[in-house]
Amino acid sequence: MAQSRPSLFGALLLILIGVLLLVPHPKGFWYFVAHYWPVLLILWGAIRLIEFFLPASASRSGLSGGEIVLIIFLVFAGGMFSVAYQYRNSSFANWIGFHRAWYWGNHYAFKSTADAELSPGMRVSVRGERANITLVAGPALRLQAENSATVYASDEARARSRFRNHPLSVERRGGELIVWPTGQNSGGRTVSNLRLTLPPATPVEIELRSGNLNFQGWKARLAFHTGEGSVQGSGLSHSINIQHSGGDISLSNVQGGVQVQGDGGDVRLNAIAGPVHISGDYTGFVELSHLRQAADFISGRAHIGLAQLPGKLTWSIGHLTIEQGAGIHIVTRDQDVTLNDFRQGLRVEDRDGSLQLTAARLDGAIQASTREGDITLALPPGAGFDLTASAGNGRVHSDFPLMAPGGAGLIRAGKSSGQVQGRAGKGGPAISLSTTDGTIQLKKMPA
Repeated sequence: MAQSRPSLFGALLLILIGVLLLVPHPKGFWYFVAHYWPVLLILWGAIRLIEFFLPASASRSGLSGGEIVLIIFLVFAGGMFSVAYQYRNSSFANWIGFHRAWYWGNHYAFKSTADAELSPGMRVSVRGERANITLVAGPALRLQAENSATVYASDEARARSRFRNHPLSVERRGGELIVWPTGQNSGGRTVSNLRLTLPPATPVEIELRSGNLNFQGWKARLAFHTGEGSVQGSGLSHSINIQHSGGDISLSNVQGGVQVQGDGGDVRLNAIAGPVHISGDYTGFVELSHLRQAADFISGRAHIGLAQLPGKLTWSIGHLTIEQGAGIHIVTRDQDVTLNDFRQGLRVEDRDGSLQLTAARLDGAIQASTREGDITLALPPGAGFDLTASAGNGRVHSDFPLMAPGGAGLIRAGKSSGQVQGRAGKGGPAISLSTTDGTIQLKKMPA
């Protein structure tokens, strides 16, 4: 029996790749691959069409399993590469580090400087592609910019040409001074490390495709908008607004408010005098401490509000702990919640998590509920309150003797049942505890 011949595609594919690697391309090899990889599929289809018209003894019928897998891989890998290349400034490309990868070529370092005079009350804007900004306090009415740029190119001559085509520049527009770290046109393969020395009372607004911000001892408002980037600073006498889609936030000793919006990793805020607002899905570690005014943290998994935070809040996936919080309101899911020394009342709504609650003093209503989790509430020994507790498929245990509603009799301490309603002492703030599947324990704190 005559055997069919194997496909010609494998051999032709190797020849084509070798030719493409050897032949220079005006816009670069990877530009050519990103835009014309579907030619491989066209070539493949043409070969199979030719094989179809060959004699039956020499042709093949259908696609083999290996060919089907290879087609799927080519379509997926080629499509992803094209998207990342075309939109290499997008959050997706930043997330995978596309612009920093080896296939952009070698990297070369260049330096440049620029300076300009500032008018009284003038604000400064920084705009561009990729830049890491460091703000340094300097003399009045003067801006100095020191740029250390990293340029990606196949050789030094192309890198130098690209650096010259995307120079550091400063532009004056009315009451605003605009700094362009890599020029006003696209500098996609240039990363700037920009050190800006200017009066610390100058408001600064930064808008980048990606980049980081670092500052110390600033006295005016700051705004930082970036696709991907981290912020680190301390000693800010005004407010700061941050919008990003990746990176970490670390701020301390801020006299104004802090507003953070986006997605990222870790968030650490310490000693913030103004209001704090954080919204976005942060997958890292969130630590808030010594917040003098109201704060809220809104994500896809939780909504946390506080009237004040003299202590500390720590958040990670699956765990939330607050020490010495006041006026706490929490709506979350799949979290184990621990609250120690809270005050000014409490409201907690959880799903599939346990609650460990300790009140510094009973000075407000307490409402705590969860599903498939236990609730433990510790109160000062002389506390008076009105309790309503419900434990589906569980028990309610109280260290406090409770008077039944209407003075019908004393519910002795330690009595267990699934539903308990009563008054401790002379009564006081309302306490409502409920779980659909778990145990509720009301404990007395040590004297």
